[in-house]
Amino acid sequence: MTPLPENNTPTLFIRYSSRGQMHDAQVRLPSGATSASATIAAGVMIAVMKPLLFPSDVIYGARFRQAGSDVSLPLPISAQAGMAPGTPDDDRMPNFVSWTGRSADGRDVKFTLFTAAVSLDQQGWRDLTPSAGEQAVLLALTDDDVDARTISGQQPVWNAYVNYGASAYYQRKARRTVLPTP
Repeated sequence: MTPLPENNTPTLFIRYSSRGQMHDAQVRLPSGATSASATIAAGVMIAVMKPLLFPSDVIYGARFRQAGSDVSLPLPISAQAGMAPGTPDDDRMPNFVSWTGRSADGRDVKFTLFTAAVSLDQQGWRDLTPSAGEQAVLLALTDDDVDARTISGQQPVWNAYVNYGASAYYQRKARRTVLPTP
């Protein structure tokens, strides 16, 4: 499949921190998206991200990039704290949750949120079904105000499951501290 340019579609970037580490969540929007429609999409996505981030985590704002441009401009979004219950610990800092899909032309799409609010066991596995908050993200990605797209601009079919994981570096580090070395 021929690669497409990174700036092929209008793109929304949401800047947030999880346990002090900065991240950008990226959502590709339909062609014709404007700063005004991107601001609405950012509001929808931030509303579903907040329950998956701890109160010490912050959503700093959002940027929007038009298709064909290499420049993203800030949107009028104020900083907001997460709302997940519990207390974060350093062992869960690199965890992530991803929603994936594929369009009719075979292009994959992924929305990933790095958050310590996702708990995994020592080997980086999770046996639970998606939480209500995680299901809300999937609904938001298909919401008329967001309507997330693949890099080709087509509407994907989102998978009904959620992928969980941890940084491979931290997985190996955790295994070394749990399992005896030969």
